[in-house]
Amino acid sequence: MLPVGTLGVGQVLKQFRLAAGLTQEQLAERAGLSHRSISDLERGISRAPHKDTLALLASALQLSERDRAALDDTVRRLRHDTLKQQITERAAPGLPAAPTLLIGREHEEAAITHLLRAEARLVTLTGPAGIGKTRLALQVAGDLDDTFADGIVFVALATLRDPERVPIAIAEALRLREGGSQSLREILGAHLRDKQLLLVLDNCEQVLAAAPLVAQLLADCAQLKVLATSRASLRIRGECEFAVPPLDLPEADQVLTREDLGRFAAVALFVQRVRDHQPTFVVSQTQAPIVAAICQRLDGIPLAIELAAARIKLLPPRALLQRLAPRLPLLTGGARDLPVRQQTMRDAIGWSYDLLDAAEQRLFRRLAVFEGGWTLEAAAAVCAEPEGAESGMLDGLTSLVEKNLARQTDLEGEPRFHMLELIREYGTERLAASADAEMIAARFAGYILALAEQAEPGLRGEAQSVWLARLTQEYGNIRSVLRWARDGAEVEVGLRLAGALWLFWYARGQLSEGRRWLSELLARDAGVAPPAARAKALLGASVLAAEQGDYDAATPLADGSLALFQALGDTRGSSSALSVRGNVAKYQGDYAQAVAAHEACLSLRRALGDPGGIAAALNNLGIIASEQGDYARAEALYKESLTIKRTLGDARGVANSLMNLGDAARHQGNAEHARQLADESLALFTELDDKRGMATALNNLGVVARDLGDHPQAVAASEQSLELFRQLGSKWGIALTLTHLGDSACDLGDAALARARYMESLALYQAERNTLGTIECLEGLASVVWLEGAPERAACLYGATAARRAAGATPLPPADRARLDQRLAEVRVALGVAAFTAAFAAGGVMTLEQAAASVGL
Repeated sequence: MLPVGTLGVGQVLKQFRLAAGLTQEQLAERAGLSHRSISDLERGISRAPHKDTLALLASALQLSERDRAALDDTVRRLRHDTLKQQITERAAPGLPAAPTLLIGREHEEAAITHLLRAEARLVTLTGPAGIGKTRLALQVAGDLDDTFADGIVFVALATLRDPERVPIAIAEALRLREGGSQSLREILGAHLRDKQLLLVLDNCEQVLAAAPLVAQLLADCAQLKVLATSRASLRIRGECEFAVPPLDLPEADQVLTREDLGRFAAVALFVQRVRDHQPTFVVSQTQAPIVAAICQRLDGIPLAIELAAARIKLLPPRALLQRLAPRLPLLTGGARDLPVRQQTMRDAIGWSYDLLDAAEQRLFRRLAVFEGGWTLEAAAAVCAEPEGAESGMLDGLTSLVEKNLARQTDLEGEPRFHMLELIREYGTERLAASADAEMIAARFAGYILALAEQAEPGLRGEAQSVWLARLTQEYGNIRSVLRWARDGAEVEVGLRLAGALWLFWYARGQLSEGRRWLSELLARDAGVAPPAARAKALLGASVLAAEQGDYDAATPLADGSLALFQALGDTRGSSSALSVRGNVAKYQGDYAQAVAAHEACLSLRRALGDPGGIAAALNNLGIIASEQGDYARAEALYKESLTIKRTLGDARGVANSLMNLGDAARHQGNAEHARQLADESLALFTELDDKRGMATALNNLGVVARDLGDHPQAVAASEQSLELFRQLGSKWGIALTLTHLGDSACDLGDAALARARYMESLALYQAERNTLGTIECLEGLASVVWLEGAPERAACLYGATAARRAAGATPLPPADRARLDQRLAEVRVALGVAAFTAAFAAGGVMTLEQAAASVGL
């Protein structure tokens, strides 16, 4: 990129034109513009070209992305400087000149201006520290300069603490003097009675007791209007409160490009303030998500963004982001012409904290423990005095909301509250320095643990979606307690909490996170936690490990869980550990051990009289029967399981059984019935928002569509399934769906795509030591090498997979057997009977690892 520095648009354009070896006439012709337009731009007569003109010039000059950005930024800087000059020139008499261009407040500016031009007599801009209330008020007042015949008067109240001094401040701004027998209030009323005037009262929060004076002036002076800024409303009749929101931010998980950033006001403000310090600053594509993350971490609060941007001289964006945890220590060094309270973010928030009474300060500190927000019930349990008294803290919470130190949202009729993270960080500092810190942390952990243990049985039943939603809502708080337990040696609390949550992690697909918490907490347990808590945590860890295909980890975890449950005489826990052990054995192709474990599990559950557990065990035995080719037994087991689930009203269980029955129907050649059952199960899983169930049902729909010759539908369903399994992090599901996508690619004759799909799947299956999955992949790859013109290698692979199926008693279903027999016949014809027989026999003595190596893994 050419060194543009602070050059004008014309100078930059000329440099680019000369570098391209073009005359003005040639550039005009290429861009479809007149020679006069180019000349005027380069001579500075036309200073800020339209964006369409800019795009034509950039294309004509064949600018790189970086040079195009430099030209755009030069124009943007020029427009900013021009607007800034215009703002200074049009500042209304009686108003302080705005030092900077207002960015990202167009909607709020228009709405407030409309209110004051219409019927509103008093508009109060409210919001937390640093949100930009004063700057917005100045902008609105400037917009209204021609509306009030007697002008606009700005009254700064930030330095006052005594409400009795407010009339003095207003009088001084109006240049009135007290004298005679009239009081100052009477003088103000008499002076303003016939005036068409806008009174701007800035920073009212520490003199709210003066609100009756404002009410009296409005009552006595019919043409007077007031625009106030305050961290809390004035609470007088006729007041129109306008809550100033944070600047627009991208979502935390939103993927952003450089071009996307301009849509978000918070990012635009950050970039502009950085350019105030470094005029040549340009956001690159790699920096775009970093800049977005900086603004997210600053809650979209303008003052925080400006303080962070001032650090750019020393800290480039990535380094700045890394140092914003915690945030407050870095957010210092504001402009010297700002009030002291706005030169650091901590002081800005501290200004609000100091205005609270002792009880409100105590409640504010305690509420800061909630990392993910809170309900009234939670606040009462954790923060109230005495503990559990909800009514005693309602007034305090109302005050914190009114003073913009807490925020309220309405969630299906139940109020929920939270703090902006910068404010909560200040609160946690105050809490840590107080005598309450340990007591509040223990109360908070106890509340969250009780909630998780209450939710645990609900996660298995019809109310699963309700409890998933509730725990998701509280997940910020849950993570906070897990960290506290792990780092503070509160292992028992941590293991009990994680043990109650493993099904939540499983259902939400947060497998890696769940395994990490369980592993860290189990590692920190040196025999302190009760055996029951450790057994449950081991069980959860084994389930999550198995779901991710880590059978080497899952097996000892399940065995350890089983041993503890048996020692405790916990039949229910033992049955669950046996179920996991049986599933792991099945995945690894050890069907004898899998059947033994599941039958032992079924026996224990029958003894317990646990119908839900019986249904699950029957379903697991049905899956094993199906994989071993006993489809009639599988169907009978599935139907018995389905009957129990329908009786229990277990919608999720019904969906699973329907899906498995569809699989049995497909294996027996009834593809239409299989599709109907898969559709039913998908509808139920979708209604339940069960992504794992949806992914599996879509996979089955793809397989059935392939059987019916509907290849577009087969590919579409399998790709949807793959996307969901990737979101869930389920290696087994990813491998399964990739295999079926490879099958479809083979059917369509696309050997290259089929090979890529199978090879990715094979790597996952081998890492999991999933025998049946590996066999299915190798059968697919045999078809690939046949399509690639290597019939002898294909015959060898087919021999290897046939031998492994025979050894493991896992025959192909009839629906798939017909396809394989057709392909074997094609290979036999191509090679001749003798050569085919020899290659097939050679494959029969290969291990699965040798067979995989032969296709390039």
